[in-house]
Amino acid sequence: MRSMMPIAIAMTLLALPEGACAQYRNPLDLLMAGAYLDVEKQFSDVQSQFESGAINEFQLRDAYRPFYQVSQKYNDPLEAWVHGSPGSPYAHLVRGIFYRKLGENARGNTFLSETPAANLKVMAGFNVKAKYDLESALKIQPTLYMAVLHLLNISQFEGDRSAATRYLAMGNKLLPSNVMIRARYLISLEPRWGGSYPQMEAFIQRCADENVSPRVISLLRAIEDDDRGLMIELKSGWAQAWPQYEAALDLARAWPRDVRESYVGDAMRVCSIRGYETKDYCQ
Repeated sequence: MRSMMPIAIAMTLLALPEGACAQYRNPLDLLMAGAYLDVEKQFSDVQSQFESGAINEFQLRDAYRPFYQVSQKYNDPLEAWVHGSPGSPYAHLVRGIFYRKLGENARGNTFLSETPAANLKVMAGFNVKAKYDLESALKIQPTLYMAVLHLLNISQFEGDRSAATRYLAMGNKLLPSNVMIRARYLISLEPRWGGSYPQMEAFIQRCADENVSPRVISLLRAIEDDDRGLMIELKSGWAQAWPQYEAALDLARAWPRDVRESYVGDAMRVCSIRGYETKDYCQ
């Protein structure tokens, strides 16, 4: 997990995205009603909007948030959808995302050394299912950016650097201007995931050398500062970590609040502890 924020808070974010996708019904309602063709069309439309540039990668991700579940109650209707439409890339993609999030939630948000072996075993089982579906989706429709993003997430949890590098390249090819793929890959280089700060800095410099926009570079640097802040906080407390957190917030100030909460979530959390809600980078 990026932040120390409890998973339960993140799981409340189930609304469909605003703007171009807001006209759609909640896909969970359609799924439970057995309206699989309607779910298929809805996600096909969203993908088309993404590929045409009508919506961005964050809005694309948010369209799938209803399937970020902690319960397996949707397993049977998803199975029925996949069974009835085995050639549907969206049936596999949605179920793959559903399984991946179940695995992530089973693991919890503690460090690996503090995570019970039983939790890791449950996550591994869900990851096997998720990878099958996500890879199946990509075989049917190779342009599915979300499948690549979630496979990259799995590679982080599994410590598979080779797979992470492969999915980074795929994501960059699908969306050269992407933020989420690069940010996720950078997070996989954090020391807690087996990387190091020199590796993070080298990747950020590589992105700069590839002419990634300065705004994205600033966010990547903010992610590194946020993680450095967390390590200081865990060792010495949030007051000692604040200068690092403030540096992260300053770098990320050009991004919307939801993006900052995703990528510099610990710095945003400490904003409220310090009573800095009125500062522009905390709002």
